[in-house]
Amino acid sequence: MTFLQRKQKLIDRLEETFDEDILDRIEKIFNEQDGVKAESPYVEDGVLHFSPELKGRIDLALEQMRSGQTYTEEEMDQFFDEWLGKEEE
Repeated sequence: MTFLQRKQKLIDRLEETFDEDILDRIEKIFNEQDGVKAESPYVEDGVLHFSPELKGRIDLALEQMRSGQTYTEEEMDQFFDEWLGKEEE
């Protein structure tokens, strides 16, 4: 198979895929090759898109929420008060 045939075959496969993870990985490869840093979130056709790295961090946070790894508002207030050196009133 020639270079142009391989390229066209990949283009055809890209057009047929609806797997955003595959597109994210391909985009990351191109960005790394071009020396482009990860893109900020952007909106296209009313859909918010994230970089693979940010999407991974969001997925991790959602999993932590589902497993109960959270703090109440009162716990966070206390944490910040201690961090800022404030005494309880």
